[in-house]
Amino acid sequence: MRASPVTDRNGNQLLALDFIDESAVDIVHSEPVLPLSLVVVTYQGKVLMIFNRWRQEWELPGGMIEAGETPRQAAFRELLEETGVTVESLSFEARALFSLKNPDRLEYAAVYSAQLDALPELRINEEASAFLWWSPDAAGERNPGENMSALDAAIAVRVAG
Repeated sequence: MRASPVTDRNGNQLLALDFIDESAVDIVHSEPVLPLSLVVVTYQGKVLMIFNRWRQEWELPGGMIEAGETPRQAAFRELLEETGVTVESLSFEARALFSLKNPDRLEYAAVYSAQLDALPELRINEEASAFLWWSPDAAGERNPGENMSALDAAIAVRVAG
């Protein structure tokens, strides 16, 4: 999905969200690199956002892919580490293309989703100091609210909204 880029307060941009097959994702030969997995977790139409202690903003659970890990394995691990949530399965949704600053670079992220049938017990930890069940809609993409990652909000709206 090539739409108008979404820009955050630091000048980072979500350039594209490509709804491709997971088999097309190649972290070894990817250009630009694909070092990151994100997870859009939904419960009763709302998306789980974590408040990142370091960046001081609401964002999707996710993080860096470790050596020897697949994007899917990283998504499972990051979701557990950042929220305490364990899911049986994840659905691959898209590959996001970002233009990032400091330093300037292009990067991909693998985007997965999980739909929960019950409200989970969430665990505050070193990275996540709070949790929010956020209602994604088109208005949220245009104006995600104070301290909400505009890029993650746009991904949530496009995947779950």
